[in-house]
This record gives sequence, structure tokens and C-alpha cells, in this order.
Amino acid sequence: MTEAPTASESANAPASASRRASKRRVGLAALALAVVVLSTTQVTITGGLYGVYLLDRPAGRPFEIKDDLRLGDGPRLIAGITFGPIHDLVHSVGTLPRLRLDWDEAEGGGVVRNFLQDGTELQTLFGRYVDDDGKTPRGLFVGGAIADVAASRAQSQSGMALRDAQGWHHIWCTVNEGLADGGSTRVIPPGEWTFLGSRVLVEAADRVVLQSEHEVRLRDTTLRIERNAYFTAGRTFLRLGINLTNIGDRPATVTYIYGDEPWVGVFGSAEGNLGWTEAGILPVATPIDPHGNKWAGIIDTKTGFANFLSWAGTLPPSLAFVANHGGTPKPSELYKPLQSNEIFVGLEWRDREIAPGETLGLRLSIGLAVIRPDGRPTVPPEVLTSR
Repeated sequence: MTEAPTASESANAPASASRRASKRRVGLAALALAVVVLSTTQVTITGGLYGVYLLDRPAGRPFEIKDDLRLGDGPRLIAGITFGPIHDLVHSVGTLPRLRLDWDEAEGGGVVRNFLQDGTELQTLFGRYVDDDGKTPRGLFVGGAIADVAASRAQSQSGMALRDAQGWHHIWCTVNEGLADGGSTRVIPPGEWTFLGSRVLVEAADRVVLQSEHEVRLRDTTLRIERNAYFTAGRTFLRLGINLTNIGDRPATVTYIYGDEPWVGVFGSAEGNLGWTEAGILPVATPIDPHGNKWAGIIDTKTGFANFLSWAGTLPPSLAFVANHGGTPKPSELYKPLQSNEIFVGLEWRDREIAPGETLGLRLSIGLAVIRPDGRPTVPPEVLTSR
């Protein structure tokens, strides 16, 4: 025999039914909201898991949800939750000097942290930026920021940066790099190169080697480009190898450029920045003899930090210079005081011929200069060795 419900149970029945109906309404509302969000939001998951970020979009769907941010995404950020402190806590201990690599092979981007013997940290980021055309270059191109920095206004911890007891000091920015086809003056930037993939060739506490591969279609042929970056724990620079191979059946004539307006000292400001070579400080826009010199750089006279770009051990560029802006300076612009906010150091290999099947190889050293007791910069001695 079935027992009849008690008076208390009978009284609670309408309330239970009401709660169930309320839960159904909440569930349906949540489902409807999810449908609306997904229909109006682009979801971009790279697997980096730096956080969860909501951004607006200039075109297409009005919103975007991402698990990572790149330098240039900051102005679009609406809200976000970061996992950065968790990443840092996990990797906060270890012997010195040492390297720590955070690399995404599929995305072709990441960061190499070099924890130096004196307790400072030199950080180099690759492929973590949005360029002026809205493209996101992938591969071993110096530039960008981790998600936390990309979301903030204080961005000295980007490109290549040094952290000491006073905080982060900007050393290199997003590098101006690219190639021109034959007699064309239009530079093809990395954002237009076809990314073929990246690999971690060596990952150890004392040494890291990375590789990325690309293709660029020229007017008459195609270039396959292999890039290799070499890091050694405790060294304040990296070596970058760039191999351009003509994989077509017709000759190629290529101009290759590499340079930067690095904002040494503080991101966004070239105040106090001047050029330098081994001969001394360059206060004016100046052509540099690429055969009589093996390196050049920018020094921040306010903070005393300086960077360098060395072509020791490789084919000398056709042109080397410091100027008030990117690109080859006009004759009328030379020997003018370096007073802009885009003080630039640049190298150009002009009209280099590459026969079918041949490779043009370039080798650069890029990093933080050493400041001598007299206040003048120089390069670390290892720059001039073959290792």
C-alpha cells in the first residue's frame, strides 16, 4: 500500500515545483545567452593558456575571446583574467645562470628568459605582436610581449628587455625586418611571409636553439627562408642565422633589411637615445662604414643602457646607419641631430643575387651592450668568437 504524503510534504510540493521551474528558466536563459555570445563572438584558442580575455573587433563579429594576447591587442581589450603569476611561480627557482623557454611550435612564437649570474633577467620575445597592417607574424622575429604586458600600458617588458632591482628596461622593440624583390622599393614584411612551421632544436638550462621556416613568393621565383636563434645561459645576446635559398629555377635579386627604432630605456620614448659604434657616441644621423665596423647600436644617455647589432663573421651589409626614422635616410637628412622619437639603427644588404639552388646566409648577434668604466658601450667579447 502506498503511503499518502504528509501535510508538510504536500505544502512543500508547490514550492519544489516552483524551484524546478525557476531552474529551468535560468538554464534556458543561460543557454540563450551562450547562443547569443557564440553567434557574436569569435573564439581564438592557441593553447597558450595565459588567461581568458574579451576583446572588441574592428570588423566582423563584435567580440573576440582569446587565451593569449600579443603586443598590439591591448587597445581592444575589454576585460580579462590572467594566469601569468601562476606561470611565473612554477618557474621561479633554479641555479644561475640558466635559460627558461616558453615556446609554441604551432604558433611560431614565445619567450626565452635568460636568468643571468647577477640575478637580473634578460627576456627575448619572438612573434608576439600585431604589425601595422594588422597581421601577426609567426616565427623568429624579435618583438611582442607576454599577455599580461600586452594588456597593460607599461610595456617596457617587450621585444628584448632587462629586469633588475629597479624594474624592466627596454632594449629592443619589434624589429623592422623584411626583403624587397629585385629593383622594387616595396619591402615584404614578415607578416606576409608564408609560415611553414617552427621547431625547438635544443632545450636545456644552459642552451636553447630555435628554428622557424618560411616561404616568400617573388616575381620570378620563390625563396625558402630558414631562421635559427641560438641562446647561451648568461650571455646577454642571441645569435640569429638567416638562410635565404632560391628554390625556383630562375635567379633572384634580393635586398634584405634589418633594423629597429628600439626605444632603449623606456618603451615608447627615444628621449636620450643616441647612436654608437666602437669609435664612440653618434649624436647625429650618420652612415656607418660596414667594413671598418662590425657593430652599431643605440645608447640611452639617461639610463646608461645600450643595445648592439653585430654583423661580425658574416657578409657585411651594403649600408649601415643611424637615423631619425626607419628606412634609408635621404642625403638631406644625414648629419642632422638625432632628436626624433624614432631614432633608428639599420642594416641593408642591397641587390644580392641568389642563383637557383643557392643560399644567401646572414649571421647577426643582437643584444645588450656592455658599458665600460668610462661610460662608453661595447659588445660582449664572445660576440667576436665563432661559438
